[in-house]
Amino acid sequence: MKKNYIQKIVLLICLWSFSINLHANNDYVSRISSTTTPTNTFYYGAISDYAKLSNNFLANNINESTSNFVPPTANCQDITVSLDSSGNISIAEDAVNNGSTGAGTLSFDTDITDFDCSNIGINSVVLTVTDSDDPSNPSTCTATVTITDNSTSASVSISTPNTTICEGDSATFTAVPTNGGTPTYQWQVNGVNVGTNSSTFSYSYNSPPSIPPYGNGDVVTVIMTSNLFACDVTSNQVIMTVNPSVVPSVTIQSTATTICAGDSITFSEDLIFNGGLSPSYLWFVNGVSTGVTTATYTTSSLNDNDFVQLQITPSAEVNCPSPAQAISPQIDISVNPLPTLSTVDGSVCATSQTSIDLNTLVTTNGTTVTFHASQANADNDTGAIPPSVSPASATTYFVRSELATGCYNTDTILISIDPLPSVNAGVGQSICIGNSFDLASIASGSGTLTYHTSQADADNDTGAISSTVSPAATATYYVRSENGTTGCYNTDSVQITVTPLPTLSTSNGSVCATSQTSIDLNTLVTTNGTTVTFHASQANADNDTGAIPPSVSPASATTYFVRSELATGCYDTDTILISINPLPTLSTIDGSVCATSQTSIDLNTLVTTNGTTVTFHASQANADNDTGAISPSVSPASATTYFVRSELATGCYDTDTILISIDPLPSVNAGAGQSICIGNSFDLASIASGSGTLTYHTSQADADNDTGAISSTVSPAATATYYVRSENGTTGCY
Repeated sequence: MKKNYIQKIVLLICLWSFSINLHANNDYVSRISSTTTPTNTFYYGAISDYAKLSNNFLANNINESTSNFVPPTANCQDITVSLDSSGNISIAEDAVNNGSTGAGTLSFDTDITDFDCSNIGINSVVLTVTDSDDPSNPSTCTATVTITDNSTSASVSISTPNTTICEGDSATFTAVPTNGGTPTYQWQVNGVNVGTNSSTFSYSYNSPPSIPPYGNGDVVTVIMTSNLFACDVTSNQVIMTVNPSVVPSVTIQSTATTICAGDSITFSEDLIFNGGLSPSYLWFVNGVSTGVTTATYTTSSLNDNDFVQLQITPSAEVNCPSPAQAISPQIDISVNPLPTLSTVDGSVCATSQTSIDLNTLVTTNGTTVTFHASQANADNDTGAIPPSVSPASATTYFVRSELATGCYNTDTILISIDPLPSVNAGVGQSICIGNSFDLASIASGSGTLTYHTSQADADNDTGAISSTVSPAATATYYVRSENGTTGCYNTDSVQITVTPLPTLSTSNGSVCATSQTSIDLNTLVTTNGTTVTFHASQANADNDTGAIPPSVSPASATTYFVRSELATGCYDTDTILISINPLPTLSTIDGSVCATSQTSIDLNTLVTTNGTTVTFHASQANADNDTGAISPSVSPASATTYFVRSELATGCYDTDTILISIDPLPSVNAGAGQSICIGNSFDLASIASGSGTLTYHTSQADADNDTGAISSTVSPAATATYYVRSENGTTGCY
């Protein structure tokens, strides 16, 4: 029962919170106010009486004979008390007790009971509750004691436009009181009194050893004292940020320090210190602002000895730049003049016929002059072309004139195209070798015409020839038509085909006297002509008239004219002399041979002639025709006439006859056969007879050949035949 009752009492106590106003004599609790619903207000007497009431109440409801002791229950309440006019207040030890309970008599001890102006506001206190039944087991609870004063309805705030300043800068603080009556002020920096009794305070940073040594992180406050309250009022804290000064600096660089007039040059920052992430830029030329605010400055209008500077203003994140702007050292610029340069346009003849030296069109004081196909190449001095140009169409060339300083100027030269005059050499012609042709008869053109034997001569206008030409072989002639104003020319060519004459060679001939022979003049001609004719005169040969037959047999030496002509009509002529060859001299004598063809005769022995060839024939016809020649050695059986032909090397011949008569054989008789004894001899003459001279032989051959004659007296060792030869000493017949 006791335990349950205590639980109910505790629950009841927890439903209440108290606000106790303690009077200065601290003898009474004037009011206990419940914050629960319903609201009840109780007034009690002295605190001691309250304690007694509480103890009696508990004593009447708790069985003190409980065998198990329970520590007291400490219940606290938050209270608010006001300082007195001296700025002090004390509270009772149990002032924050809020119905703590225990088995025995409770005693209270609060760790902080005295408060002054320094405690205005919320203060945390600890209440220790001790039960007399077991003092060794106290309980504690925590409460908030809010100390108030009339000063709490007053306040002072301070502010400054700049809570971040730089070394050497100052910040002015202003105090603004609320309900301050007639206040006085004490300014403090980091809790140290500074300044004067003023609603304003100038805070400035001074590097040590200045006093006070204000610096980064300083806390500025002001304490306001008033006639309306006991306690001072401290303002809000303002924490100062004091940044050290930094010196911004900048250096610049340029793409060049020596340039040519009109050249573009770019300046840019080189090194920037303490400029921040995005400093502001301003460029100056000769100390005068250009208005350019970019990180680079490009200009092409500088003059010689101009100088350039860059001013930077550090960006906002840079604290305390000193000075506020930095200006770079200057860069002096030397500007060299450009060369003087003027040009005139020119022209060349069409089809790149002529060239022009661009140097002749330029006037400049530059030391180096080059020519280019584009402005870019001229500016960059690349792709220089030879000064001698011969464009096929109107072309602009770019000239670069440069001084020893490297400064240059450019200009353009327009080379226009002059048209070529017209020219027509005419259609090709054919002539025979040795003939001539007038080229002017077929050539035409709008310029002055000249004639040449080569394209080079025509192009160079050299080696002009007469318009009448007589080439020895097929040739090409070149006609040049020249415009007397522009000098432009045009050429054309024409081929004069020279048809060769036929090859023609002749040899002289001859015929035999007395018109014995004729000769075919064709046999005396060697030619490739397709038509060959013979004429009695040169005029007839040239005019191809009075042709005569080619076979001639003049009675006296005669000149004939031969004409050989090709299918082209080209011809050549020559002469053939036909001389008269004499006949050979020829005389013959007749001869004879022995009967029975015993002997033969060489007809040559019967001929006297200067002919180189002598032949013998059986008839006159054969002799004339030099056919059927017979052997000169003849042995006719009867009297026979032979025909001799004597011929010279010229072929001329003569003929004659030779009569070969028959000589009779002499008579002969060897006699009758004889017998003799071996070892005997016999005279053959004793039995032989004949009409001619007799000789004796041992064989028929010796007798026929009249060789090996023996004595007519013979003495054969054996039977033998002997041969008797009877020869006519005049005719030689035997």
